[in-house]
Amino acid sequence: MDGRLDLPDSYFYCCNLAGANFTGTKLEATAWKGCRGSKAKFKSALLNESKFESSDFNNNDWQNCRLSMVTFTEYKLTGG
Repeated sequence: MDGRLDLPDSYFYCCNLAGANFTGTKLEATAWKGCRGSKAKFKSALLNESKFESSDFNNNDWQNCRLSMVTFTEYKLTGG
């Protein structure tokens, strides 16, 4: 997946997004459930009002990402 997409209000269910590039992507009010996305890039992505549930996104790049009013439930967020 290449960055700079416009995907607001999208629903991601049980997706394998390992290594996906969401750099600069508009992802406001999206829902993510049961997804896996190690090493995905969310650099400068807009994720305001999104919900992440029961997902595993480890070792991601969240640099300059917008995360206002985002909720993480039963979520694995590890790495450095």
